[in-house]
Amino acid sequence: KAWDACRQNEWEHKPIGSAWLQCTRLAVDVFVSSASTGPNARLTTWVTDLMTGVPVHQAMVSISNKNNETNNQGLCTIAKDTTENNDGQTIQEQILIVQKNDDLCMLPDIYSYASNVNSYVWHVFNDRGLYKPKEEVHIKGYVRLLEVKGDAKLPTYAKGTIEYIVSDPRGQQLEQSKVELNNYGAFDIKFTLPDNVNLGDGWVTFNLPSLETQTTHCFKIQEFRRPEYEVSSMTRPSTVHYCHPTDDQHVIASCQGKLFAGGFLTDANVQWSVSAETTRYTPPNRSDYTFGRARPFFFWYGSNNNNEISYPAQFFQGKTDSKGTHEIKIGYHGIEKEPIPTMLHSIETLSIKFPSTSVTITLVFIG
Repeated sequence: KAWDACRQNEWEHKPIGSAWLQCTRLAVDVFVSSASTGPNARLTTWVTDLMTGVPVHQAMVSISNKNNETNNQGLCTIAKDTTENNDGQTIQEQILIVQKNDDLCMLPDIYSYASNVNSYVWHVFNDRGLYKPKEEVHIKGYVRLLEVKGDAKLPTYAKGTIEYIVSDPRGQQLEQSKVELNNYGAFDIKFTLPDNVNLGDGWVTFNLPSLETQTTHCFKIQEFRRPEYEVSSMTRPSTVHYCHPTDDQHVIASCQGKLFAGGFLTDANVQWSVSAETTRYTPPNRSDYTFGRARPFFFWYGSNNNNEISYPAQFFQGKTDSKGTHEIKIGYHGIEKEPIPTMLHSIETLSIKFPSTSVTITLVFIG
């Protein structure tokens, strides 16, 4: 009837959507085993209360011509069943029904797909990730065979000889060799990059011909100078900061420079840039709460900065002390007409005879 009405109103080109709606307090999760026949071919259903998450006891679970009740943990297992249609084609169950007293929940379109019963997995890693020409690259790895036994995949150690080829970023072969897997299915190789190697992303191809499995591991080759020092930053106090309508509040930002060879960056020039802007804030592990103006869904992939406030940046400078440390005190007070979280950025740059290093500190104020 709806389609006829659409055609009479010349809406035949309008899109028609359908949705499945249920009103229930039951939360149902179903695990379908990959086996299609045998004792391991079964459906495991877990039924809980949608509001409290408490397992639902003695809920009736039925599919096709089979049914069972959930236990104290809300779990229920039913053997999979298949039937044949008029054409002799095998049809698996598609609708699972869960009922508890007057509440009922249905899960349509339940299918199971056969997965690869056995598969080899690799875990390969290197010691640094970034290397210079003429440096030595160390790579280790593990190979496991995942065998399906029942509803679980159990790993076993792979055995055999790995053939590997090292290639530079342009695909030129740098080295070719073999390595034997040890009793734990692990291997360890090392090779030295030539002086004239091409810069970019190199890779190593590992192959186990006897097991017909292979993988590729990448690493970076670049010319670079090792850093001479590092700069760290912190703020105190480390508690949450709040804006007060009239009383001045403050936070102290500090940075420190240390030489990798030992000692501190003393008497180094420090330049500070401090700015602030309104933002949104979500407490850790509480994604259901947002402070500030929510982002409309139609601005999710774009920018919606019309209602944001940016405060002018302030600049300061100084020198590090004998401990390589420099601090500034950032004061703030007052609340906007519409209280909204504010993000404070402080960027400090230390400069001496070496290249400068910048560190960014971000604080969130809820006002």
